[in-house]
Amino acid sequence: MESGIASDECHGTPQASPVQTRLLRAEAQLRSERARRNHLEHLLREELAQELAGIALLVTALRRQARSALEADQALQQIADLLASSIGHCCRAAPTPLRTTR
Repeated sequence: MESGIASDECHGTPQASPVQTRLLRAEAQLRSERARRNHLEHLLREELAQELAGIALLVTALRRQARSALEADQALQQIADLLASSIGHCCRAAPTPLRTTR
């Protein structure tokens, strides 16, 4: 029975065959993709959802309680800040091919 692992004649060290090497790389890529997906799920569920819930609360409060233009302006600024934060989280977590993080 052949194991599929070649032996280095000079050193007696087992070497993976090209097929095994490709398989190992594919498995590593799959693990990496799963970790990335888990990270994105966490980001969406824990961070982005909380920020969006905060925005919804601020909008509701603004509609009910803004007594002056200054109060409305402050609430709108908080909403804009949360939206910018949410957008930033999305861009950092899922960069496009042209916008990769370094």
